[in-house]
Amino acid sequence: MIVDGGEDGTARVSMEEGRDHLRVPGEPGHGVALRVGYDLCVSLGAQYVVTFDADGQNDPAEMPEMLQPL
Repeated sequence: MIVDGGEDGTARVSMEEGRDHLRVPGEPGHGVALRVGYDLCVSLGAQYVVTFDADGQNDPAEMPEMLQPL
């Protein structure tokens, strides 16, 4: 998870849940956060990458269904 300046508690919840996250200092914007995240995924050898925005448009529970065609 990449947190790019958000103050909504996402980083705190991620830490409390023991999830990996990276906090990008300042507010570099969505594009920078995506680029940092994709670079990290490539360097860690990820096979697939799924991105979600915090606007609730997609439910993370739908991720297995989204990946099904792959």
